[in-house]
Amino acid sequence: MKKILLALLCLSFFSGCSTLYIDRTYTAKSQDSRAQFLILHYTAIDHPTSLRVLTEQAVSSHYLVSDGANDVPGNEKPIIYQLVDENRRAYHAGVSYWKGHTNLNASSIGIEIVNLGYRDTPEG
Repeated sequence: MKKILLALLCLSFFSGCSTLYIDRTYTAKSQDSRAQFLILHYTAIDHPTSLRVLTEQAVSSHYLVSDGANDVPGNEKPIIYQLVDENRRAYHAGVSYWKGHTNLNASSIGIEIVNLGYRDTPEG
Protein backbone atom coordinates (compact mmCIF):
# COMPACT_ATOMS: atom_id res chain seq x y z
CA MET A 1 0.00 0.00 0.00
CA LYS A 2 2.88 2.37 0.80
CA LYS A 3 4.38 1.73 -2.65
CA ILE A 4 1.11 2.62 -4.36
CA LEU A 5 0.78 5.82 -2.33
CA LEU A 6 4.40 6.74 -3.10
CA ALA A 7 3.84 6.09 -6.81
CA LEU A 8 0.69 8.23 -6.81
CA LEU A 9 2.50 11.00 -4.95
CA CYS A 10 5.37 10.94 -7.46
CA LEU A 11 2.93 10.87 -10.37
CA SER A 12 1.01 13.87 -9.06
CA PHE A 13 4.25 15.73 -8.36
CA PHE A 14 5.69 15.19 -11.85
CA SER A 15 2.41 15.82 -13.68
CA GLY A 16 2.77 19.52 -12.92
CA CYS A 17 6.25 19.73 -14.47
CA SER A 18 6.84 21.44 -17.78
CA THR A 19 7.88 19.59 -20.90
CA LEU A 20 11.18 17.75 -20.70
CA TYR A 21 14.24 19.47 -22.12
CA ILE A 22 15.97 17.45 -24.83
CA ASP A 23 19.74 17.95 -24.91
CA ARG A 24 20.98 17.64 -28.51
CA THR A 25 24.63 18.53 -27.89
CA TYR A 26 25.79 14.91 -28.24
CA THR A 27 25.35 12.80 -31.34
CA ALA A 28 26.10 9.16 -31.89
CA LYS A 29 29.00 8.26 -34.16
CA SER A 30 27.30 5.14 -35.53
CA GLN A 31 24.54 6.43 -37.78
CA ASP A 32 23.86 7.27 -41.37
CA SER A 33 21.16 8.85 -43.43
CA ARG A 34 18.21 6.78 -44.50
CA ALA A 35 17.62 9.21 -47.33
CA GLN A 36 20.06 8.91 -50.20
CA PHE A 37 17.83 10.29 -52.95
CA LEU A 38 15.40 13.13 -53.48
CA ILE A 39 12.63 12.25 -55.93
CA LEU A 40 10.46 14.99 -57.40
CA HIS A 41 7.16 14.22 -59.12
CA TYR A 42 4.29 16.30 -60.40
CA THR A 43 0.81 15.15 -59.54
CA ALA A 44 -1.02 15.64 -62.89
CA ILE A 45 -4.15 16.35 -60.81
CA ASP A 46 -5.46 19.42 -59.00
CA HIS A 47 -4.64 20.43 -55.42
CA PRO A 48 -7.70 19.04 -53.56
CA THR A 49 -7.48 15.73 -55.42
CA SER A 50 -3.71 15.51 -54.85
CA LEU A 51 -4.17 16.01 -51.12
CA ARG A 52 -6.92 13.42 -50.97
CA VAL A 53 -5.01 10.81 -53.01
CA LEU A 54 -1.76 11.25 -51.06
CA THR A 55 -3.44 11.02 -47.66
CA GLU A 56 -6.20 8.47 -48.19
CA GLN A 57 -4.93 5.96 -50.75
CA ALA A 58 -2.07 3.49 -51.16
CA VAL A 59 0.31 6.14 -52.50
CA SER A 60 2.02 8.81 -50.40
CA SER A 61 4.87 11.30 -50.38
CA HIS A 62 6.85 13.05 -47.70
CA TYR A 63 5.84 16.46 -48.99
CA LEU A 64 3.17 17.97 -51.23
CA VAL A 65 3.84 21.42 -52.68
CA SER A 66 0.60 23.14 -53.64
CA ASP A 67 0.24 25.34 -56.70
CA GLY A 68 -0.87 28.28 -54.56
CA ALA A 69 -4.24 28.53 -56.26
CA ASN A 70 -7.14 28.83 -53.82
CA ASP A 71 -5.25 27.27 -50.88
CA VAL A 72 -5.89 30.12 -48.49
CA PRO A 73 -8.02 33.11 -49.55
CA GLY A 74 -5.78 36.13 -50.08
CA ASN A 75 -2.60 34.03 -50.13
CA GLU A 76 -1.29 33.04 -53.53
CA LYS A 77 1.92 31.49 -52.23
CA PRO A 78 2.27 27.71 -52.36
CA ILE A 79 1.79 25.72 -49.18
CA ILE A 80 4.13 22.86 -48.34
CA TYR A 81 2.39 19.98 -46.58
CA GLN A 82 4.50 17.40 -44.76
CA LEU A 83 2.47 14.21 -45.13
CA VAL A 84 5.02 11.63 -43.96
CA ASP A 85 7.84 12.09 -41.43
CA GLU A 86 11.24 11.95 -43.17
CA ASN A 87 12.25 9.06 -40.91
CA ARG A 88 9.41 6.95 -42.31
CA ARG A 89 8.93 5.43 -45.74
CA ALA A 90 6.50 7.05 -48.17
CA TYR A 91 5.16 5.13 -51.15
CA HIS A 92 5.87 7.38 -54.13
CA ALA A 93 8.45 5.58 -56.29
CA GLY A 94 6.66 2.30 -56.97
CA VAL A 95 8.75 -0.55 -58.34
CA SER A 96 11.91 1.42 -58.92
CA TYR A 97 15.49 1.13 -60.14
CA TRP A 98 18.15 3.79 -60.62
CA LYS A 99 21.91 3.31 -61.10
CA GLY A 100 21.96 -0.06 -59.35
CA HIS A 101 19.60 0.95 -56.56
CA THR A 102 16.21 -0.71 -56.20
CA ASN A 103 13.25 -0.10 -53.90
CA LEU A 104 13.82 3.65 -53.88
CA ASN A 105 10.93 4.23 -51.47
CA ALA A 106 13.19 2.90 -48.70
CA SER A 107 16.05 5.32 -49.41
CA SER A 108 14.46 8.52 -50.67
CA ILE A 109 12.44 11.58 -49.79
CA GLY A 110 9.47 12.03 -52.12
CA ILE A 111 8.15 15.45 -53.06
CA GLU A 112 4.97 15.81 -55.10
CA ILE A 113 4.32 19.15 -56.80
CA VAL A 114 0.75 20.02 -57.72
CA ASN A 115 0.91 20.54 -61.47
CA LEU A 116 -1.45 19.34 -64.16
CA GLY A 117 1.52 18.63 -66.42
CA TYR A 118 1.63 18.91 -70.17
CA ARG A 119 -1.59 19.89 -71.90
CA ASP A 120 -2.05 19.81 -75.66
CA THR A 121 -3.40 23.36 -75.89
CA PRO A 122 -2.15 26.58 -77.51
CA GLU A 123 -0.78 27.56 -74.08
CA GLY A 124 1.01 24.23 -73.69
